[in-house]
Amino acid sequence: MNEFWKKQFRVTALLISLLVGALRGYGQCPTSPATETGTFTVQSRVCANTPVTITGVPSSLANIRYVYQYTGVGIPAGIANTSNVYTAPGSYTILQVAAGPNATGTLACRVVEVLPTNIISFTAISCSNRTVSLTYTLDNQTNRYNRLNISWGDGTTQEAFPPPGSTTGTLKHTYAGVATSFVINVSGSYTGACTSGLAAQRVTISSAAASAPIIPSLISDDTKATIVFQGPTGFNTTLYRKSASGIFEPTSFTGASSGSFAVPASPSTVNCYQIVARDVCGGAERQSAEVCSLAPVVVGEEKQNVVSWTPYAGTGVVRFYRVYKNGFPAFSGPTSPFVDNVNITCGTPYCYSLELSVGPTTIRSSTVCTTGKDNSTVAPPVSAFVSVQANGVKVQATLPTVGLPSPYTLIVTRSDGGGSAFAPVGGSNDRSFVDLNT
Repeated sequence: MNEFWKKQFRVTALLISLLVGALRGYGQCPTSPATETGTFTVQSRVCANTPVTITGVPSSLANIRYVYQYTGVGIPAGIANTSNVYTAPGSYTILQVAAGPNATGTLACRVVEVLPTNIISFTAISCSNRTVSLTYTLDNQTNRYNRLNISWGDGTTQEAFPPPGSTTGTLKHTYAGVATSFVINVSGSYTGACTSGLAAQRVTISSAAASAPIIPSLISDDTKATIVFQGPTGFNTTLYRKSASGIFEPTSFTGASSGSFAVPASPSTVNCYQIVARDVCGGAERQSAEVCSLAPVVVGEEKQNVVSWTPYAGTGVVRFYRVYKNGFPAFSGPTSPFVDNVNITCGTPYCYSLELSVGPTTIRSSTVCTTGKDNSTVAPPVSAFVSVQANGVKVQATLPTVGLPSPYTLIVTRSDGGGSAFAPVGGSNDRSFVDLNT
């Protein structure tokens, strides 16, 4: 080994020895500028993917190396680069290793906080009167921003300062002029550091006054009333129900501008409902017309069924009611009741529902059933003939042409003689019967 390389080896060995001693004395890194033997300057806070740049290094230092993710273990080789990019958020220690005057080793440490730059999650809803409501949502990364920057798309900007630990907030903005489409941009910023990328959403606004909500249908069944509603965009809706005192009171059913509510309700009780829509921006309120359910009553009478109902309890003009029998239209008229005397058969079930239209609303009741009745006297057979056959005794009846129910059952009775009583032995829906047990 020549003298030049021997000298370099001795200098390097001395430097490493001095550094080891320094590290043992300082721990992971110096805790105070007063205890450092080297020095440099770097940003204390920087965003991920933004360069960290070393400055303020005195000219008296030589052989300078930097460890950009120093862990406090040993003396990593380090690099000479005075700039580094951190891609992941976190807290990083930068160790400076150098040779000072008189070949003494120097150390210096700086801690850099690398900040996340996640985009802000937000939604913007168009309300009435050219107003937009913007709601932002923060997570455990985006809630670290010191400031939110909102560009409303019309040249207007706004700043918001979420309290530490907050998760959501709402801002409102009213647009001037006649334009109806705007792109809203939101970003987050750190004090003395950087700004995140932009989150964007296009909104379309309307200058027209919001319309009142409507209820296209109110359909009842055995357990509930299903209310379909349509409200203006940018409104929240609440279902109101009329109390016994005649006052509409809010229920627990709430929703967006359109949808449906399935409300527990008795099919035999008339209930009146109303949809109230409130602007999410805290402005206008709109109310639908009241809509009331129907509760028909069905009574089975002699050879007829009577469907009756109380007059419609809601507002609006009722032109006619429609009665459905077993799912098919059976009656249309302005008043109650409907008497169904067409082909009513004893013991047969019949089911009815009531429907009407009031304005834009179709209202249908639950289905109510009864059983057909026929208590009239049945004419007896005109005559009967008995003949003995190989397989039994055949009874052949001649039936009347008047007073015969349809359908009918022919009941045959038999007496074993000696004054014994007649007892049924079988039946037939035809005019003949064969007694096989003789």
